[in-house]
Amino acid sequence: MFSTRAYIDHDQLIRWNLEHDLGLKKRSAKKGEVFLREGQRCLHLYFIVSGFVRLYYYDLQGSEVTHWFSGKHSAITSPFSYIKQEPNILCFEALEDTEL
Repeated sequence: MFSTRAYIDHDQLIRWNLEHDLGLKKRSAKKGEVFLREGQRCLHLYFIVSGFVRLYYYDLQGSEVTHWFSGKHSAITSPFSYIKQEPNILCFEALEDTEL
């Protein structure tokens, strides 16, 4: 079953950051900005406060392949790159002005 209810909201995240000293920082991305590129290491777990993001990769012919879309109240990262600190294969593009 699919639910549209947010697992976590912005207010909860702010409270957790203050209570547990998580060191969370704000970041914004303008519409069309690619804020994580193929080959970079993913250093962050992003929480989308507002906006919409497309995650994509390049196939063997060099064409973009959309992997996922994420919007408000979603967490995104490139798991293998984030955990292992290896070069990433995904690109993150803001499809509208986005607050992370």
